[in-house]
Amino acid sequence: MREDLRRGSVTLSLGGRAKANRRRLVRNCSTSVAQIADRMDRLPNGSSSMKDLLRMSWRSLILMAVARRA
Repeated sequence: MREDLRRGSVTLSLGGRAKANRRRLVRNCSTSVAQIADRMDRLPNGSSSMKDLLRMSWRSLILMAVARRA
């Protein structure tokens, strides 16, 4: 959070102080990840198992960031 403040970034650590903000941020992040994953699936290279691993990792990172702030 200190690093976010120093850089002037608005991330889950800053924007997620209130429950409503956290929910909105998680929803926005999840939507963005889903859109990126859809685009990634259309790329010709890369195995489907690696793409699935990336998708799971993104979700885990979002959930861990929220859990730390809860």
